Amino acid sequence: MKVEQWNQRERRFVAVGLLLALVMIVVFALVGPYLARYPHYLDAIATAEHQRERLERSAAQLPRLRTEVEALREQHEALGHVLEAETPALAAAEVQQLLSDVVTGHGGELQSTQVRPVREEEGFRRVTVSVRLSVDSEQLAGILSELEYRTPLMFVDDLNLRLESRRVRRGMESEESGRVNAQFDLHAYMGAGAP
Repeated sequence: MKVEQWNQRERRFVAVGLLLALVMIVVFALVGPYLARYPHYLDAIATAEHQRERLERSAAQLPRLRTEVEALREQHEALGHVLEAETPALAAAEVQQLLSDVVTGHGGELQSTQVRPVREEEGFRRVTVSVRLSVDSEQLAGILSELEYRTPLMFVDDLNLRLESRRVRRGMESEESGRVNAQFDLHAYMGAGAP
């Protein structure tokens, strides 16, 4: 059947159908991409809600955790794990005195100490003393062992060892003396309440 043979009513019906089809194509072309992204946005919202709930639970625990951390700090201070000195200078002097007592107690020779700047670490102040000493290997083992197990807690870091050697005049040969030059950093901590 040809288009020219259609009556007025059929032509209107086809025209309205074509117009509706065109409107639907335009609507889907414009709105379709937004509708296609809708599930993605729903997933993003669900993920954000889950993260918000998790952060709220974590934030609710913060006061309890702060109380526990403060209790642990007080426990360390009560157990003598930290230095009791009032100032960083007095704390460094305390570390130097403890070190001197340990080294001389084991028969070693303390050659030098140097106080490093104090650093803040998680609410504690870290006092560092750089140490050089001359000992034999047994003395060194005793010194390091005693430093490790004493209170206040002290930590040895950057340990460097070098055997001492001395030259014999005749053949300019060197022989080992059995002694060790040791260099290391000794750390201890001051409590949170220290100035």
